Amino acid sequence: MPKAYVRPGPQNSDPRDQCIGRLDSVLQAAWALDSFGALWAILRVGGMEDANWDPFEESRAAFEDYNWMLDRVREERGDSATRRVRLLMYCQAVEMSAPQEIIANLLRCINKKSHAVDPFADLWRPRKRKVFGIPPSAAMKVQKSPGSGRRCSSL
Repeated sequence: MPKAYVRPGPQNSDPRDQCIGRLDSVLQAAWALDSFGALWAILRVGGMEDANWDPFEESRAAFEDYNWMLDRVREERGDSATRRVRLLMYCQAVEMSAPQEIIANLLRCINKKSHAVDPFADLWRPRKRKVFGIPPSAAMKVQKSPGSGRRCSSL
């Protein structure tokens, strides 16, 4: 059963609650300034997906599988194998583009910029003789985040 949300305060130093509080602040600020753009960001309005395949939904399903694997691995292989599965989960979570794009578009709303299907399109690097380039890393996206200005840092 999920833990009830507790607004961060001096008595609450759980990092997850602090993260939820920060995301809530970003969502509220974006909604107040551009509710239509915020709605587009949350719904992930964008281009076509190929063959009804959504990478975000596939990642959610993968995490369900990983959680099942964690239980089995813990019982059958012990702590070292459990840590390796958790590392795999962490890597998948860090590299997921959908949450990064949602947050980037919410920050674009706060900065009074329009919604972008790919808010990090300018970070793609070309590859020789290839149609698609090299996608930006999570670190590149954070550095180039549309919320890196002062207006968003106070949230």
